Amino acid sequence: DIPVCTDARNESALSAALLATLEKAAFRENDASPEHNFLIGLAYLGGVDVEVDHERALLLITSAAEAGPTEAIDRLIHMYRSGEGVSRDYRKAVAWQERKIARLAERLQQEASQPLLSALFWEWLRAGDFYRELQEDRQAEQAYHRAESLLEDFDQTTKNARLTRKLCGCAVWEKFGDLAMARQGSLPAAKDFYRRYVHAYQDITQESDAPEYAEKLC
Repeated sequence: DIPVCTDARNESALSAALLATLEKAAFRENDASPEHNFLIGLAYLGGVDVEVDHERALLLITSAAEAGPTEAIDRLIHMYRSGEGVSRDYRKAVAWQERKIARLAERLQQEASQPLLSALFWEWLRAGDFYRELQEDRQAEQAYHRAESLLEDFDQTTKNARLTRKLCGCAVWEKFGDLAMARQGSLPAAKDFYRRYVHAYQDITQESDAPEYAEKLC
């Protein structure tokens, strides 16, 4: 198994041999580095410098998602929702969305921060939307409630922080209104949620000079 030797005095041959060795190393799986495996998985998924191999791409991206970056989870969610390299499976997409939420919640317990709190809020809203696509309105409502419950922990010590909290409130109340509109006999509930939405936006337009808020209110 001794490789073919390269004459070190031949600079062009040596450069070519080193490049070939580095390329092989770059596409070698590394269980100690989920980030590395994620990038290799993307390469096999899109055929970047290697032949397209969807099965291997899924294996590598999944292993990375289980052990490492949330970007790998996001990619799996996209793959299962769009059918990129896999059979389209909304149920698996929701399952990975739930795992992402669990990971963010765990990080938030270890390191309380407003960016993490905000990220968790939007991921719960996203989960609710996924449940609605599966026509599981009860689970969607629960997800929206989880998002709404996080609003109590939002920072309100500055003007921008208060605006951010109110904007998040608008987002979740709009979701509740849309959900109620889809149900027979729930028009009064939808009306109440949309009123909360409008009142919050009125407060935002009074506190902010940004024209897009007034436009959204219209």
